[in-house]
Amino acid sequence: MFPEIKNGQTTFVSVELLKETENLVFENSWSEWFISQFKEYGIHTRKETMHRAKEKTGRMQIAKFNNSEHFAWWCKTGLKRADILIEKVDNAYNINPLPLRFSLPKKIEVK
Repeated sequence: MFPEIKNGQTTFVSVELLKETENLVFENSWSEWFISQFKEYGIHTRKETMHRAKEKTGRMQIAKFNNSEHFAWWCKTGLKRADILIEKVDNAYNINPLPLRFSLPKKIEVK
């Protein structure tokens, strides 16, 4: 249904295409959505996510992260977002305000 997106690449998808997608709920007035594809990653349990957050904040290593959204993303998935690269893409496409991003990753179980 979605255009093929290789790992680390980004594309725009029209709202008409999103409306045809099953199990997708959204409300907005944007005509295009910004979609990024990420490598395989695992989703940590709530307990693991909290442990990761406490471990980083306890050691005052949170300064490595650009913002709380980035930090929460890392705690849950272990992925570090390339916000500098994303900002360059946003500027290249003159995106303002930035449309909602979501990933289309391959989910794997974390054991």
